[in-house]
Amino acid sequence: MVLRTDSLYNTAKMPLDRHNENPILIPNEDTWWESEAVFNPAVLYDGNKVHMLYRAIGEYEHYISRFGYAYSTDGFNFERQNEIAFRPTEGYENYGIEDPRLVTIDNEVFLTYVVLSDYVAKGTITSSSALATNDDFRNHIRLGIISSKGSDNKDLVLFSEKMNQ
Repeated sequence: MVLRTDSLYNTAKMPLDRHNENPILIPNEDTWWESEAVFNPAVLYDGNKVHMLYRAIGEYEHYISRFGYAYSTDGFNFERQNEIAFRPTEGYENYGIEDPRLVTIDNEVFLTYVVLSDYVAKGTITSSSALATNDDFRNHIRLGIISSKGSDNKDLVLFSEKMNQ
């Protein structure tokens, strides 16, 4: 799949309006892992579809997030998949994953996301950013943590093109 994004420089005057039927995605009470909350989506447009990875919570006791996948042809009406698209599987993800961000670089999709420390157990919040790639928004190759150790970094993002060329 070849994905493209418009240039960062061409979107400076693009009007953004809140959709009159917000929210466009709500928790699904019939699916345990997204029954409480869905929020903080990452979206990527490929010229035909808007692909969305969204953060989902199914319970608040342990507060472990997962990512769901939905797609749309108009950017407002999303078709949701019932299975988890991205779940914590690595040791550094034990306390959850958050805040997905998607970008295409050289026709490859990259996902940056936040991984949390053991704050649930110890009460001290620290976070790192991790990186993964995928070609279908469901099967990911994890590349590991990419932020500096101890940096408490939740806002890392990759840009689709070089800046200040």
